[in-house]
Amino acid sequence: ATFHETIVAMSSTVHGMGVELAYQERGEGPTLLLVHGMADRADGWNDVTDALAGEARVIAYDRRGYGGSEAPEPYGRTTVEEQAEDAAALVGALDAGPAVVCGRDVGALVALDLIRRHGWLVRAAVLVDPALYQLLAEATEGLSDERIALEDALRAGGPGRAVEVWLAAHGTPAGR
Repeated sequence: ATFHETIVAMSSTVHGMGVELAYQERGEGPTLLLVHGMADRADGWNDVTDALAGEARVIAYDRRGYGGSEAPEPYGRTTVEEQAEDAAALVGALDAGPAVVCGRDVGALVALDLIRRHGWLVRAAVLVDPALYQLLAEATEGLSDERIALEDALRAGGPGRAVEVWLAAHGTPAGR
């Protein structure tokens, strides 16, 4: 079976900061916690998990509001700090610390805040494309507002409308 097929059979949940977090675990050895970024989920790490499961205990999870993880009701926004608390709850519940934590874009910020708040749970960190502008409160609020606008556009007019709203705010890349 492929890792993706194995995930379907192995998915479990643990209690985070007021929500159930879906996670996938494979392999044995030192722990590697994978934290996905925006518009992604644990499955986005399948290639990494396939490559490393023979050498480590690899845990990938869906951050709150993504994939199989819950979001509180009503769910207007989240913070990096809240996400780091979820990650700490996951590592603690699975007795998985200290872990090497690998985070991608917003997941990298979660890894950094996990180190800041719960350093004893982290052995090392790998940061992939960290969106460091989110460390500023104004930028975090702006990103939350943008997510709400995109969700509203998606609900009102489908994926095409959400893309239009995003492009109207960001423009199109040069040369396209």
